[in-house]
Amino acid sequence: MEKMKYKISSRATILLGRESVSKVESALIELIKNTYDADATMCYILFDVENDSIFLIDDGSGMTIMVS
Repeated sequence: MEKMKYKISSRATILLGRESVSKVESALIELIKNTYDADATMCYILFDVENDSIFLIDDGSGMTIMVS
């Protein structure tokens, strides 16, 4: 899977961080709800146990890959 780069303001980081989501389950549910808001027709959740990562992939609109 190709890594994607993005930019986010420090204020947004604070708002999206511990202040808004206190549990992993809540964070994952919020990300899934965002796919619905982006008009996604599919949403995949991939658990990479070896690398301790979770990937959420959808076909919604609103986010684009930034190439540097």
